[in-house]
Amino acid sequence: MKNSKITPRERVSLILNHKEADRVPMDIGGTIFTSLRYWALKKLSNYLKINSSYELYSDYSQVCSVGEEIKRKLHSDFRIVTLKNTGENSLKNIGGNRFRDNWGIVWKKEYLDNKEYTYVIDKSPLENAKSIDEILKYDLSDVENERMYKNLEEEASELRKSNYAVVGSYDLRSSIFGIFWFLRGFEKFFMDLIINEEFATVLMEKVMSIQEKIIVKFLEKTGKYLDVFCLCGDLGTQNSLLISPNIFRKMIKPLYVKIIKKAKNYTDAKIFYHSCGSVYHLIEDLIDCGIDILNPIQVSAKGMDTEKMKKEFGKRIVFWGGIDTQNVLSSGTVEDVYKEVKLRINHLAKGGGYVIAPIHNIQSDIPPQNIVAMYEAGYKYGKYPISC
Repeated sequence: MKNSKITPRERVSLILNHKEADRVPMDIGGTIFTSLRYWALKKLSNYLKINSSYELYSDYSQVCSVGEEIKRKLHSDFRIVTLKNTGENSLKNIGGNRFRDNWGIVWKKEYLDNKEYTYVIDKSPLENAKSIDEILKYDLSDVENERMYKNLEEEASELRKSNYAVVGSYDLRSSIFGIFWFLRGFEKFFMDLIINEEFATVLMEKVMSIQEKIIVKFLEKTGKYLDVFCLCGDLGTQNSLLISPNIFRKMIKPLYVKIIKKAKNYTDAKIFYHSCGSVYHLIEDLIDCGIDILNPIQVSAKGMDTEKMKKEFGKRIVFWGGIDTQNVLSSGTVEDVYKEVKLRINHLAKGGGYVIAPIHNIQSDIPPQNIVAMYEAGYKYGKYPISC
């Protein structure tokens, strides 16, 4: 399909429905998983000589919104609406560079050599829980408050009037897996899944009941305006899954099916799911859960062969991401970036079903010229029919 007058939303709609458009859509800042950390955004803004305002989405990750001028410069087809109060206001300083969030998780602010900083979990509030009663009594009433939803409908409605695809995307509250071990502690949660199933199930159901309330209220206000709705939860590591496929199918998958079915009662948007790592062996299950889009396609992880995945799953799930931040964007040349983008387009774009984006948020070690090269290459080589 070649039509110079096609709008970004029309382009995205075709691609997400596994049809070819005029070009492959591109995303920068369209979700909280495909944006930039503050220091990377500052470098990019300086490089482009654009003085762009921003909003801090998450103090944990220092991920920021991307200004309109940069999005247009880099041909982004997506615009984002998010919950409010997702940045520093959700953290309470409890001393010693330690902060407690609305879930009761304690984070420690750690400074890096280059004066940047990050947050790591210092204490999981349920790590010492011994009984199911302790889980049931744990207070999560502070997780949800009305301030989170302020002006959401107005913002989503206004974005819908634009020509861009509208994405509903937000912070930890969209996690339908990772938040379990944030609360319980990494090792203890995964041990619970194996030796204390009832304990793990009670915890997961309690958390998911909160997530469901937030998702429903968010979608009641925004659902009719959205083209894409994001959920997240890392299921993989660099070399393998965090849990076996059997445990996922037995204990996690029913929760996913339930919450995604609930979400689809409130929106016709495509369901986007973010999971880093080696998740090849769960793609069939994620499709079965009702997930329409998989992100970030971490090509540096074991088994994440883009050509193979497209062949096996490309008619049933959209691939969003795939441009290697771990090696190519961070340490490659501009020429290397062009080659990487051409490769992923060649593997993933034919027949639709692919959105160009970096693998996860862009860190400050990625040179701004490589960021620009990624989108220049996507714009150059992503035109249909694909010939690169």
